[in-house]
Amino acid sequence: MKNIFPLLLLFISVSAHALYLSKGELDQISLPPPPAIDSPQDKEDLATLSAWEKKRSAAECSRATDERVPRIDILFKNHSPFAEPLPKEVNVLYASIAEDMGSLIHSQKDKYKRLRPFLRDTNLKPCAPKESGFSYPSGHSALAHLYALLFSDVAPARRQEFSTRADEAGLDRVIGGVHHPSDIAAGAQLAKQYHDVLLKKASYQAALKQITKLASKSK
Repeated sequence: MKNIFPLLLLFISVSAHALYLSKGELDQISLPPPPAIDSPQDKEDLATLSAWEKKRSAAECSRATDERVPRIDILFKNHSPFAEPLPKEVNVLYASIAEDMGSLIHSQKDKYKRLRPFLRDTNLKPCAPKESGFSYPSGHSALAHLYALLFSDVAPARRQEFSTRADEAGLDRVIGGVHHPSDIAAGAQLAKQYHDVLLKKASYQAALKQITKLASKSK
C-alpha cells in the first residue's frame, strides 16, 4: 500500500502551498523516542492491539477503513465550524498549515523508524488497509488533533466536541490494527507542539480573525 500522506491536501487544492512556519521553527519541534522494543510500554501497546482485535466490530473496522485518508472533510464530517465546501480563505490557510504538519510527521517517522505493529507481531491482523511507512508518530492522530485545535481557535465553545472527534479518529487507527497506542499519543503531542508555536505567529492571528468571520456567516 502506498503512503497516503501526499493525498491529504487533495480536498483543499491541487496547487502547491508554501510552509506556514519557517524551516527553523519546524526544526525546533520534536518528539521523544517511542517505547523501546520489549519495554513494559511496548508490550502494553501490543497487548492493547491484540485486545482490540478480539473485540472490534465490523462497524468499527468499516469506520477505520473509511478514514484511511486523513482529510479534514473525512475526519471531521459533520463536525466543522464552517459550511461545506470550505471557504477559499480557509482552504489556503489550512493547506499551508497541513503541509507543515505533513513535513513534521515525515521527519519524525524517518528519525525513529518504528515499524508498524503488524510487521513486528505477525499474529496481529489489521482490519484497516495496511499502510507502508513507519509507525511513530501516527499521522492520522497528528492531523486530527491539529484540525481539532484549529477548529477550536475558531469556535472555542466546541473545543470538547472537536477534541473528542480527534481522539476517536486516533483510536480508530488502533482498532484497525495499523498503529500502536503510543503512536497515537505522539501524534497528539506533535499537533500540540506545532499549534503552540502557531499561536505566537502574528500572521496566524490575523488570518484567524478573518476566517472566524467566515465561520460565523456559515453557521
